[in-house]
Amino acid sequence: MKRSLAIVLILMLGAFMLIGCGSSVAGKYTLSSMEYEGEDITELFSMMGININDVYIELTNEGRFVMDMTAMYEGRTTGTYTVSGSTITLTSGGEDVRAVLQGNNLIIDEDGGIAVFRKN
Repeated sequence: MKRSLAIVLILMLGAFMLIGCGSSVAGKYTLSSMEYEGEDITELFSMMGININDVYIELTNEGRFVMDMTAMYEGRTTGTYTVSGSTITLTSGGEDVRAVLQGNNLIIDEDGGIAVFRKN
């Protein structure tokens, strides 16, 4: 009986460790590249004096996000997010933006533009 209880506890502990390791999308994702209509425009921002690495999306464990684009003179946006498979939907002010999680990259592909954010 004690042995069975010990095995069950070890299995439960292992399951909790797996859930906590690597399964969370929460974290800070820094902008690493941008394309518009197939052209890489990352360097264009650099020529304008904008450091794209200062642009980020931060996802919390509580389902909230902050997108800070002040380096691009766009300000900060806050809202909530949901996860369905590899799709993350950011919702703010009644509008949704969908992103796809590929490894450590969060990719937003909208209106001819692709922004790639890399998890820190």
